[in-house]
Amino acid sequence: MGLKVLVVGGGLIGLSIAWRAAQAGHTVHIVDSPSPHAASRVGAGLLIPIGGRLSPAHLQLKVASASLYPEFVAELEVATSMDLGYHTCGTLTVAYEPHASRSLEGLMGCLRGLGARVEFLDRPACLEREPSLGARVGGGFLTVDAQVDPHKLLAGLLEACRLLGVESDSAKIEEVNSNSIVFENGRALEADKVVVATGAWMRERVGLEVFPVKGEVIEVHSDPSLLKGNVMVQKESLYVANRGDGRFVIGATEEECGFDNTATARASLFERACRLIPALSSCEVLAHRVGFRPKLGDGLPVIGEKNGVLVAGGHYRNGILLAPVTAQIIVSLLDGEAPEPYLEAFSPHRDTEKKRWKQTK
Repeated sequence: MGLKVLVVGGGLIGLSIAWRAAQAGHTVHIVDSPSPHAASRVGAGLLIPIGGRLSPAHLQLKVASASLYPEFVAELEVATSMDLGYHTCGTLTVAYEPHASRSLEGLMGCLRGLGARVEFLDRPACLEREPSLGARVGGGFLTVDAQVDPHKLLAGLLEACRLLGVESDSAKIEEVNSNSIVFENGRALEADKVVVATGAWMRERVGLEVFPVKGEVIEVHSDPSLLKGNVMVQKESLYVANRGDGRFVIGATEEECGFDNTATARASLFERACRLIPALSSCEVLAHRVGFRPKLGDGLPVIGEKNGVLVAGGHYRNGILLAPVTAQIIVSLLDGEAPEPYLEAFSPHRDTEKKRWKQTK
């Protein structure tokens, strides 16, 4: 017999958990106080498992989630008859002159050591693939990755949850307990299990040291043929993600400034993107968004049980990528299964102070 489950948080992580839990036969109720600055607003949807700071356990988690994505999306699209903007494409990571080859060499060796298929492209080869690249590009390497439109994914998860009878509340919460939540107006909801997945706002719910990292992205419209795939710049927090329909997402900044949602980086971000791809200077700007990524000191997510509450958060720059595997893990815990040994690295009881993991970009 299924459990009565309360999922606190209606972002991509919370909705993925709610959907998979409902599929598993649990009665699910989502409680969310939505923010216009949730992390998914600044996510490009690039599903790149090898990149960023990596520990062996983190790599295993990301690779596992990437492998789940095709089936995850296919199920959602069949259930909802919605296109989620998921496709496999190339990501070209470039470096600028005059030290492009040297800059790329170490990173490529690292990636190959981790099992990635990496193809080096000199400057002419980069321009053959992406003729719109600017004059400073000195070389790059190509990886085959997938991507998804996070806004379409969010809409698909909401619809899939609705179709399975998942209920929802949008009232503000005063207190979270192991078997209940209490709203600010005094009303309470009881359950067999409570799951908290509130992103950058998790600290105030369960006391974990999650803090917000402010990010800004720009969405633009241009000729769909501007790029074949996605482009990133080595040693810069800059990418241009190709949605495939004439929309391009330029990102992303990082700033640890609490919950200050002031948009300040549009000019510098756009200038750097135009340096990379000059033709962007004449594009139409559709939106400029600010969001807060949830981070712990060591940069790793937290997935497991704390004081009787199941928690799923701190995904930082990998929330979209890690949604399928996080949902799978939480549902397995709801079903009473023992966690895999490697998941100890993501325990809510670990020391989350900064550690020196391998840096691959």
